[in-house]
Amino acid sequence: MSAQPPVLVRDFSKLVVLFALTACTGPNPPPLPPATINVSGTLLLVGNAPLVGAEVYLVDSAGSHGPVTSAAAGGFAFTDVSTPYTLSVVPPAASELAPSSWANLRIPNPKVVLSIESGGEPQTNCAPITGRVAGFVNPPVGPTNTAQAFFISKALTEQAVAFAVDDRGPGAATYEILPLFDGTNCPTGALGTLVFVERDGAGDIAAVAVVDGVFVDNDDTVSTALNISPAPAQTATLSGTVTFPPGVDEADIAAVMKLDDAYAIMEGTTVSSSAPDFNLKVPLIAGVHYRVLVSKIQLGSNLSWDWSDVVSAPAADMTLALSEIGALTSPSGPTADSSPTFTYSEASSTNLYSVLVIDDNTFAHLAMSDQTTVTIPPLPGPAQLSGDLAWALAGISARDADSIDDLLDGRMIEGLYLSTYAMNEPDRVRSGFVNANFLNFSVP
Repeated sequence: MSAQPPVLVRDFSKLVVLFALTACTGPNPPPLPPATINVSGTLLLVGNAPLVGAEVYLVDSAGSHGPVTSAAAGGFAFTDVSTPYTLSVVPPAASELAPSSWANLRIPNPKVVLSIESGGEPQTNCAPITGRVAGFVNPPVGPTNTAQAFFISKALTEQAVAFAVDDRGPGAATYEILPLFDGTNCPTGALGTLVFVERDGAGDIAAVAVVDGVFVDNDDTVSTALNISPAPAQTATLSGTVTFPPGVDEADIAAVMKLDDAYAIMEGTTVSSSAPDFNLKVPLIAGVHYRVLVSKIQLGSNLSWDWSDVVSAPAADMTLALSEIGALTSPSGPTADSSPTFTYSEASSTNLYSVLVIDDNTFAHLAMSDQTTVTIPPLPGPAQLSGDLAWALAGISARDADSIDDLLDGRMIEGLYLSTYAMNEPDRVRSGFVNANFLNFSVP
């Protein structure tokens, strides 16, 4: 968060005279008006293309400013803004993007990347295309064993934490991985690493194969053929314990390979509140580090998760804590307020809350705040909330100061952190929850 600019006094003799006059002539002068800032920000689409022609609104303690229209480079500006302020963006109708608001901002240069369409899908610059890497496994998977074949590359879609996997059963002599490419940058292909991990019935690692420098074309009709020969490998254990919030009795836990900036979630197990300790067997592979992911889908639509720090195997005494599920408390029932305020119960250690408002099957508005309340300001035309609506809540805990700057100050790089997308950002998001039990309300 940016600090307020200091008030500079260049002539100290005048300052002394001012103090002397104040002391001699009577009451103190009236207080200075609160300091303001000039806000000059940028609207972008995924891939950093500018968003032109969007209406931008700003609301501070003095009232509503705007709208201003984003310029050719996606820029917009407001003067004399009191902090904190709320920034709202109404994208052009042709963009099919959802209107969005960020509350409690304090920075002078918000950078907003819009990526969620009103239909609920992430925006893409090109159609997602599936590649293919396949081959023979020699020797085949053991008669009582199972295996996973991973292709790990940051060029793949972030909806899958940048990896693709093929689960193989006993006796399998082939594998086939179908990586889904990111629809943002439209790569011609992906350069990555293939990792094959075979386990016995007890979960111990029986064999491993690692092939670096594998290129997979971004073309459904092109296949990368690669035969692999798994062999015994050195292994290690990641161990620790999970803390459970009230109402959660068990959760899934898995080791996650980290290779450069990409991750691959390995075969996991279950821990419970009565037996919260875990021991995860992992292979020792040059260049590979690990995180541990614990997650729980509950009540059919709620999700909570926590990522460990990055560790080198072996690692012991690791601690993870499942996120609480924030409660939806308002609005409820019919309301005449076309600019509703949403409130919700605080979940410990949560830095950012996201409110998703849905009109039938359309994302009517996305609103975010680092406080437990957010108001959607009055907006014109189709962006104004009306009719029978529903809303749900997500919350995330940032991992470090840089992440907080990204998440809380409107610098929403690579997504709006709704639904499960936040869980796929372990380097910036430590933990979080999604409460998708929609609360219904109505605005005339």
